[in-house]
Amino acid sequence: MIYRLNKKNESTDFMGGKAKNLVKLNENYFNVPNFIVFSNSFFLNLIQSHGSKVIFDEMLHDIEKSKLRLIEILSSKDVKQAINDELDCENDELFAVRSSGNLEDSSSSSFAGIFDSYLNIEEDCIAEKVVQCWLSIFKKSVIEYLGSRDLSFNNLEMNVIVQVMIDSDFSGVIFTRNPITTENDIVIEIAKGLGEDVVSGNLIPFTYVINREEKKFNPLNISDSLKNSDIVKELSSDIIPLLYEQAISIEKTFQWDADIEFAIKGGIIYILQVRPITN
Repeated sequence: MIYRLNKKNESTDFMGGKAKNLVKLNENYFNVPNFIVFSNSFFLNLIQSHGSKVIFDEMLHDIEKSKLRLIEILSSKDVKQAINDELDCENDELFAVRSSGNLEDSSSSSFAGIFDSYLNIEEDCIAEKVVQCWLSIFKKSVIEYLGSRDLSFNNLEMNVIVQVMIDSDFSGVIFTRNPITTENDIVIEIAKGLGEDVVSGNLIPFTYVINREEKKFNPLNISDSLKNSDIVKELSSDIIPLLYEQAISIEKTFQWDADIEFAIKGGIIYILQVRPITN
């Protein structure tokens, strides 16, 4: 099964938390970059049609034994063509390939950073990365995480999102509750350029902790040399207030404390993903 944003589709029940949240954002008029979702059943059908029912049955009972055979099947030219046939790419677009497991991004199990994801992928490499993302369910860290949460591998279904990348002017993350103090503040971390460095911790962003009653948009721990810089003036007067309002609206839409990733291009805010804040 395939889901395409803004086109007539069947049920979204199959898609996993990350993709469902993107659909809900779009339905509530937040800007979401265009995306497509390959369902878990899409991959299982490919395995059975290009491999055998035996391989499928072994996958549920002997993970390591079946993994190499699955890699061989899903790396075939026919499988890559089947994936490419579903894509509708425009020239010069780059893409993000991300997991959307049925057990992922819930209030009790985030799987944050455990499944493979890929950014800035060109069209001719999408199929390969889609397969690699789906195959990441077999990683040792995934099996260990499932065990630590008392979850069964047999209940894990992996869907894969292919989403248009935003060549952002600014990007970052928002927490609608302070993840460190648990106080009811909005925390915004923002930096120039693409957001992967902010999310991964490779870049120190500007940080704003906003009390909901005071609504003061001043960055924390900023050097005197930057306080009156053009970038801080732009952030504090224009961008941060807009992100604050978006965060409040997203929190009301989902009715839980939200962890939000965003990108800004040409003054437009795009929401890349949203999930519940977990410990």
